[in-house]
Amino acid sequence: MASNVSVITDYRDKRRKSISARTGKRLGADAVRIELAALSQVFVWAMECKVFTHNPLSGIRRKRGPKTERRLEPDESVNLKLLAERAESDQHRTVSRFLLTQLELYCRPGELAQLRVSDIRLASRDCILRNTKNGTTRIVHMSPTAVELVSVQLVQAALSDSPYLFHTVSKAGTLVPYNYAWPVRQFKKLGYVGADFKAHVMRKEALSRGLESGLELGVMQHQSGHGTLEGVEQYRVNLTLHDRARDALDEHSRIHLLDADADVNNQLPPALALARAQHLFDALPPDVQAKFLASFSQKT
Repeated sequence: MASNVSVITDYRDKRRKSISARTGKRLGADAVRIELAALSQVFVWAMECKVFTHNPLSGIRRKRGPKTERRLEPDESVNLKLLAERAESDQHRTVSRFLLTQLELYCRPGELAQLRVSDIRLASRDCILRNTKNGTTRIVHMSPTAVELVSVQLVQAALSDSPYLFHTVSKAGTLVPYNYAWPVRQFKKLGYVGADFKAHVMRKEALSRGLESGLELGVMQHQSGHGTLEGVEQYRVNLTLHDRARDALDEHSRIHLLDADADVNNQLPPALALARAQHLFDALPPDVQAKFLASFSQKT
């Protein structure tokens, strides 16, 4: 058994030093952790099939990458919306639309940068993302806002005869997938976004908003392309309460107070119960008092 654990730890350490064929960079801690989690599930299945009696990954430490609580700031959101509509520079309008579209699609910036015009279906309000981080192809839904942003950008793509929704002109003069990193750096220098802003913040913001509003994890997982629900849950940081959540909590509190008041009144002497009821009635807004009295007079 010790030898099995040694094989796994050697694999883990080797993967941490590996270079991603997709990005050309060293694999992040979270990427290795997710790989080990998937491998662990294989062993769990093998144990259920009586092939193995033990999961060698059960005691393996899986290092997590640093968590970031960076959200899209309100002033950044306003700036991007204004720039998308009114910026004098075509480049500024384009990168603003790119970031706002990413927010609506829940996608990674690299996925949107490679989105082809031929993979956009306005009639069914969806688009096909190919060559994703997971090596799979997925169909994502386009919200009304996304349709509006994409429609505007489609006109720009048609004017340039570009196969991509967003494109960059290479040094050779050819149209290639959008190089969003450079204009984002320009936005930082101009102060439109914070110095620590990255395009990935838009995807994180989309997922955080979904969690805040109570959107089903399965729906979010399909839209974002995460391999596991755990991948979606990692964005449950620095959240605020959505209005729907606040309304639900207020309603729960109101019902609880009404039940508690009924219990208290049942235990009070009649005179005190009447005085308490009068006090509660006086605290109501005048229009509510009038409706209550009108309803009471009709019943009597």
